[in-house]
Amino acid sequence: MDKADVTIQRHACWLEYNGTAYHGSQFQRRDADRHPTIEGELRRACAALHLPLTGAITLAGRTDAGVHALGQVAHMSAPAEAVSSIRDLANALNAHLPADISVREVALNVGMDFHARARARWRWYRYTLLNRRQRSATAPFNVCLERRALDVARMDAAARYLVGTHAFGSFQAPGSLTQDDQCRVAYAAVWQNEDLINFDIVAARFLYKMVRNLMGLLIAIGGAGPEDADRYAPDILLDLLGAPDRTRAASLAPCARPEGLSLMAVSYAPDYDLFPHNPLVRRLRETLIKESVSP
Repeated sequence: MDKADVTIQRHACWLEYNGTAYHGSQFQRRDADRHPTIEGELRRACAALHLPLTGAITLAGRTDAGVHALGQVAHMSAPAEAVSSIRDLANALNAHLPADISVREVALNVGMDFHARARARWRWYRYTLLNRRQRSATAPFNVCLERRALDVARMDAAARYLVGTHAFGSFQAPGSLTQDDQCRVAYAAVWQNEDLINFDIVAARFLYKMVRNLMGLLIAIGGAGPEDADRYAPDILLDLLGAPDRTRAASLAPCARPEGLSLMAVSYAPDYDLFPHNPLVRRLRETLIKESVSP
């Protein structure tokens, strides 16, 4: 068959993964065997299925080493004939993926103009702390132990200052190649469920290690004693938003560890309602509508 006769289709996948064993989501060509990635494992699975990809696998959000996802979205393109020969693409991929990566669902032939990253409108991240003195033997993989008692009300008051469009240079890790530090945040809140403390943040884009740097400061605010209460007042966020770099914020609190961070869901325009039964996508949409922001 002439190459001109080959029909290429684009397909979207809803992924979840435990990122503990991986060096982030993005494929690293150098030392790929010693530094496994989520994209790299997806490539291996496609190769095992003899599924010839035309181009890279693109993910909606780049997660760092050790960071997890419950609602990541990826797209891949391949010849239509090759995909049609696979009865159930999600099950077929999972048969060749490690146990800590799962393709929950596949949306077939979403159109070549769909782009998992560029078409994404909103991304929802959650950082979860296990706030108690001793570690847990049964806690989920995506929580981080914090032994200090934390004042959740103070943390939530600080998080509320994040809503809106701000310069987040104070919370961008050094070494980032991104010059534009403006991010629009639709929702931010800290809440507690028994001994779990959650920081939810929804934004159109995120800077490198932005959520973990924010969480580090929120922990410092929540754990401040009487002697540090003024230095770590919730409205310190107002002073740090718009600062030219991370210098002052880094002196106040370190970056939070990666294991508590998860990409929960990604939102697209109504034309790309790819996974309508995904409860996390529905929750994200409901949150945006409640905050009077277009999903």
